[in-house]
Amino acid sequence: MRLLDCRLQNLRLHGDLPLQFAPGLTLIGGPNETGKSTLVEALHRGLFLKAAASGTPVENLRSRCHSGHPIVELGFEARGERWRLIKRFTGTNGTVSLTSEHGNQLCGAAAEETLATLLGVGEIVGSKQAGSVLPSRWAHLWVMQGSGGDDLLARGGSHYDLDALINQLEQGGGAAMQSPLDQLVAQGQDALLAVNFTGKRDGIKKNSPLWQAQQALLHGEQALEQARTRLADYEQASDDLARTEEALAASRQQQLPALEAQQQGLKAAAEALRQLEAAIDLRRKDLMPLRLHYQDLQQDLRELQQLDQDLASGQQQQHNLSGQRQQANSDLQTLEQELMQARAALATLSQQLDCTLQRGQLLLKRKEQSRQEAERQRLQHQLQQRRQRQDSRRALQSQLAALTQVSGEGLAELQQRQQARRDAATRIEALATGVQLLRAEQPVRIDGQPLQPGEERRLTQAFELQVGEAVHLRISPGGGEALGDSEGALHAADAALHQALVSLGVASVSEAEAIARQRETLLQQLSALAAAESASDAASPLPALQGQSPPSLEAQLARLEANLAELQRDLEGLEEQRLELEVQQPLPENEAGLESLHRQLQQTYRLQRSARQRCEQELQQLDSRQRQASRIAADAAQALAGLEAEWRTRQQRQRTLLERRGSAEALSEALQISERHRIEAEAELAQLQQQRQALQADGAEARLQAIEGDIDKLQQQICQLVENLGGARERCESISAEAPHAAVERAQVARDAAAAEWQALNSRAEAQKLLAQLFHEARSDLSSRYSLPLARSIERFLLPLLPEGPNCQLQFDQAKGFWGLQLRRSGEYYPFSQLSGGMREQLAAALRLAMADVLKGGHDGCLPLIFDDAFTNSDLERLDGLKGMLQEAVRGGLQLILLTCHPERYRDLDATAVDLRTEEI
Repeated sequence: MRLLDCRLQNLRLHGDLPLQFAPGLTLIGGPNETGKSTLVEALHRGLFLKAAASGTPVENLRSRCHSGHPIVELGFEARGERWRLIKRFTGTNGTVSLTSEHGNQLCGAAAEETLATLLGVGEIVGSKQAGSVLPSRWAHLWVMQGSGGDDLLARGGSHYDLDALINQLEQGGGAAMQSPLDQLVAQGQDALLAVNFTGKRDGIKKNSPLWQAQQALLHGEQALEQARTRLADYEQASDDLARTEEALAASRQQQLPALEAQQQGLKAAAEALRQLEAAIDLRRKDLMPLRLHYQDLQQDLRELQQLDQDLASGQQQQHNLSGQRQQANSDLQTLEQELMQARAALATLSQQLDCTLQRGQLLLKRKEQSRQEAERQRLQHQLQQRRQRQDSRRALQSQLAALTQVSGEGLAELQQRQQARRDAATRIEALATGVQLLRAEQPVRIDGQPLQPGEERRLTQAFELQVGEAVHLRISPGGGEALGDSEGALHAADAALHQALVSLGVASVSEAEAIARQRETLLQQLSALAAAESASDAASPLPALQGQSPPSLEAQLARLEANLAELQRDLEGLEEQRLELEVQQPLPENEAGLESLHRQLQQTYRLQRSARQRCEQELQQLDSRQRQASRIAADAAQALAGLEAEWRTRQQRQRTLLERRGSAEALSEALQISERHRIEAEAELAQLQQQRQALQADGAEARLQAIEGDIDKLQQQICQLVENLGGARERCESISAEAPHAAVERAQVARDAAAAEWQALNSRAEAQKLLAQLFHEARSDLSSRYSLPLARSIERFLLPLLPEGPNCQLQFDQAKGFWGLQLRRSGEYYPFSQLSGGMREQLAAALRLAMADVLKGGHDGCLPLIFDDAFTNSDLERLDGLKGMLQEAVRGGLQLILLTCHPERYRDLDATAVDLRTEEI
């Protein structure tokens, strides 16, 4: 098979792309996004996808920049004839035609079936198979962008037409692999294995004899295990019954009497301990008043001694505080005199500063008066310019009012309706029937009108075709109801367009567009005048208030006049300062002179302000010192008064203690007597506590509680043993009724019979699997009849790339086809996945060329290979070798179509070059 030419219409970027393919090498160049990959996909789907297919594969072909359905037209040679294929992808209504060079034309399903036969495939793929089968069709000949370095053999035999490849290799000497006797033996083995095993031979088939034997063995083992478990339960229940009876007898006759005897002895010891505790509590109550009396006497003695010390130190503190108060009063008088002097100096400096400030205000207002007079002149000039612009705006508005009201929305709606009318006409044109008279010996008429040879007509309604006088045909265009709907849509679009023209008051869309442009020009001029006024308003020195529009020029001018009048009144109020200032020097009239004099006043003002600030700081320091001295004097007086009050309180407390306790010596003697009584009572209490400790050390009470707890637990255990005894007896009687020993013997016999049956069937099945494996290995030993010729062909194409002599190998398996492609480099074989990106692309290309070289025998000695940017990772150093590989393929009769972003690299090849940017050959 050989591709001759193609034409793509309304297909993604391509509106109408015709191309011619060379018999050898065709080089198609162009940068990214010029439609190279689109061309490859369109050719592939034109050959292998049904025209009536729908869904994503067809939607991806549609163009967003060209109206109409995708059309793929392809010319090719196959089976010794030239064919012309035309597919129009319109969804489920898609059409296909296949025409031979002898004029035989096929359409619809017949065309698809013939195309499948010519291509050597089972069928042309429909919508349901497009996602799974379509990518594998001729995947060894069609290298899509980004897949140049993929391992073709890893995808499986469906991606490289394994059956056809084996058939061609067998014709070259490998027929021993497929003898009829081998096939018969293999089929017999498969039939035997299929009885008991699944398709992959790794699992037993459900409900097969082997599966049934296995299930019987499992059931027998489960029954045996259940019988043994039941027997073990019976024996365990018997043992539990004996142990429970023994434990119950020991608890009742031995353990319980011993615990009750220990309980009686410990109760007597506990009673003696309780009596001792009562005596200790009584002695503690007697000791409490003695301790309190001793503590009161001790506290009064300490307080009396502390009061004597505090009264002595209080007299010295009173003397010190009186001296501090006298010194603070003397310092306070001195500071008040200094404060009076500082306040007088501050008043003088403030008066001088106010005078300087008033003179500065005078100069500032004179400067502001000069500036606002200049601003008044500027506003008067700006107001005159605004009036001139307003006159121009009124003239433009008059011109605009004279034009027809054509808005942007109305024009857009009018254009939309015009486009709808064009679309309706286009749909009718697409559904119309074309009639062309090539040649005729009799007169031909359409609806009575003669049709000349070479003349073509497109008709959208039913018409009468007359050939001579004897033949009259009635022909209706295709489309059915769709044509009537399209004509109705056209009439509706005409009516809508006419109504829109009438509503706008124009005769045509072009007239409406001209009026709209003229209105746009006038609006732009008005906008420019408005922008000039806005710029003029923005330059106004009077800003707009928040939330209000800027004041007009007239308002600004009036406000400026008012400001000038107010400034004049303010200057009249400062007339006295002006006269005083002119005594020193005359006032300048210009703004620069006023500015210079104002700077001098500012310097004088800063000096005076600094002097006043220093005076204020000194006044603040004096004031702070005065407040501090006042605070010291007040604190001393307050502290002295508090100390005197505290001294009197302590004297009163001392007199009270002496009246209640007598002298300090009498209080000390009473403390000693109270301490002797307390010590004697504590000794008696300690003796009683020692006796209690001796009894507690014996642990009689704790042991009594433990014994009582043990008795309770033992009684609970006796109750539980009684319950367990009844349950064990009932369980033994229940199990013994089933004869557990006999049940184990019966289950053992049934399990042994099932195991013997399973062993026999399993041994036979394993022997069948082993025989099939040995036969398969014997057949696989001859796989070199297929792999060696293909490997030598790959090496022939790699020779220009690897002049040192390429050496590659691959394996063949009867079930999965070819696999394990390796390339020898530096004396060692490397798998395909471990090669570099560039080497993988080149080895994959050599594999595809070798397969095509073998398969071309079944396609009239030629096959087309398409490479879409398949060598992006190949370095430039191997470019000459890559060219040699392509030339070797062309010399071998293969047709190559190479699409690349860098066509300049292949300019020295004997190839037909096409640039997609210009579509030039």
